[in-house]
Amino acid sequence: MVKITAHTDTLFQLEFASAAAPTSAPLILRASAVLQPLKTSFGVSHGTLNAVNMLDIDLSQGPHVGRGEARLYQAYDEHFERSTSLLSGIAEKIHAKLTPDELIDFLPAGATRNAFDLALLDFRAQRFNQSVTTMVDGLTDPQPVRCTDLTISVNTPQKMQDELITYINGRDNKTASLRVKIKLGAIPSDMIVADAIELESNRLKAVIAKLPAQSECLIDANEGWSLEIFEGLIPLLNELRIIVVEQPLPRGQEQSLSQLGALKDRHFSLIADESFHDPDDLKILLPHFDGFNVKLDKMGGLTTAQKISNDILAQNKKLMVGCMVGSSLAIAPAFWLAARAHWADLDGASYVRDDYSNGIKLRDGFAIPGDQNLWGYPRKAPLIK
Repeated sequence: MVKITAHTDTLFQLEFASAAAPTSAPLILRASAVLQPLKTSFGVSHGTLNAVNMLDIDLSQGPHVGRGEARLYQAYDEHFERSTSLLSGIAEKIHAKLTPDELIDFLPAGATRNAFDLALLDFRAQRFNQSVTTMVDGLTDPQPVRCTDLTISVNTPQKMQDELITYINGRDNKTASLRVKIKLGAIPSDMIVADAIELESNRLKAVIAKLPAQSECLIDANEGWSLEIFEGLIPLLNELRIIVVEQPLPRGQEQSLSQLGALKDRHFSLIADESFHDPDDLKILLPHFDGFNVKLDKMGGLTTAQKISNDILAQNKKLMVGCMVGSSLAIAPAFWLAARAHWADLDGASYVRDDYSNGIKLRDGFAIPGDQNLWGYPRKAPLIK
């Protein structure tokens, strides 16, 4: 028997009572809409963020509480009302013995399934007193991973350079090499191609000029370039020894990449992000990209992300494990994948103003997982922000 015990603009709760065991504690699913303010504005080609909308799901029965969090991404038409509609639609299929594999059949890939998958895995960790590592084949316990030191949001060339300088000045070792991701692609719609190429070149050069020696640079255009702009930038990208170019063209234009003869001599890896929005996209995209950015929010949870990571590596493609901007609770599960990744881009929690005190830390080029009370292990103490 299932009943809705709360349904507001920010809270949705389902309660499940077992007819077979009427005296047992009910299973409760609680979904909350959470607005997480950022420390500073964060600019990408799609716009500027000052806060992010998150979906929190708690799955509890008696003393056992599992938690999951996912980013509700407006560009993908994800919002709290849609999540509650999806959860209502599968209410009769939810039960205390539900497995993550079953969940894949009930919900589409995206934030709602991600938050539910993570809450379900964490719930099972509490209920069975074991790590998530034992629940999904191929997972490895979280370890510190080499990670992006800094993501520079798109802005004017001078402001992007200033952001890097401020970061370097705050480090103990100011000459140590960095791995930096540079956001590009915010180009006025009425700008001609030549001027757009010049703008992007100036942004890139302004940052590169202040990078310490031996640093690595990744570019993320977030669908912000046309084919002509990308073609015009390839010589500079090679010259500056950029190691990754992520999502240069809008989703749906991937086949046009074959028109760029200059790509045959590229020095960088071409990585799909927004084009790779669903696990079903992989087969279509394989001929066009060197690798793929796996994010839990896109794939619909850790269970699916692990399976798709296996498929990517089996095709001799490169694996990037990334994240949306969000709290450590949302990003921590990605550490179970990150050990096999060619690149880990897991700095999203560093932009959140009020993160968990036991959350992810960035130190000397490594992302350090949160402690075992955060997610995925039997919890010995409550989560604290």
